[in-house]
Amino acid sequence: MPNGKSLVSGSSDGTAKIWDVASGKCTSTLKKHTGRLYCAIANDAGTQIATAGSDYMLCLWDTRNLAKPIFENKESGSCIMRCDFTNDQKAICSSTLEGVINVTDIESKKQTVNFDTLHEMTRDGKGEAKSNIIYTVRTVKNHPEGGNKFAVGADMKFINIVDYNVTRDEDIRLQTVGKFVGHYNSVRHIEFSPDYKYMLSSSEDHSIFLWDTATFKPVSILAGHTDLASAAVFLSNDTIVSSSWDGSIKTWKYKH
Repeated sequence: MPNGKSLVSGSSDGTAKIWDVASGKCTSTLKKHTGRLYCAIANDAGTQIATAGSDYMLCLWDTRNLAKPIFENKESGSCIMRCDFTNDQKAICSSTLEGVINVTDIESKKQTVNFDTLHEMTRDGKGEAKSNIIYTVRTVKNHPEGGNKFAVGADMKFINIVDYNVTRDEDIRLQTVGKFVGHYNSVRHIEFSPDYKYMLSSSEDHSIFLWDTATFKPVSILAGHTDLASAAVFLSNDTIVSSSWDGSIKTWKYKH
């Protein structure tokens, strides 16, 4: 949660929980989903929480009244892998097991974008991709151009920076404005430094890339995990923390 005093988690039991960081105790349990929960995330103000998972459902909750969601959106045609609030806090972007990017408007409670990345990759008849699971979408804070931008990590191995603008025609509301190429397997997690100078990407290829966002080039490759790198975050201006399916948590030093 933004205040640093609480955190929100999602579980395979279908619930989300809010925890007090100081005591380590659960303070609230959010119950609505009927399947595994793959994402639970708070907005910038800490007043709303979005949850999503294997039941194809996206729920929005008011943290002042957690008895039931503000709304439930069931327009997704597949398991939802990840969600995040747009920069303007007016919509929620989400990604699915079948490679679809959705954007749901909070006021109308309806989808404004339903974009099939697999169809886009193969529509010329030359693409060989049979799957493009989108494991993560991550809102980009402090992008020099502003606007509602988010990063997409998927089976397609590279990371796209996408701009969302609801005022554009429906078929062009999403536009790619940057691409990071380097991993040789799926991208599972993306994280940005607070000043947007660097980006971290964690991959099934066991590596973590530290990217320069201005040049779209890797500054360094953090190699040491022996299985899928599940996440990496900036702990401070010179330290990165990563986790892996190899069961280890590692810390890395870098120059900011």
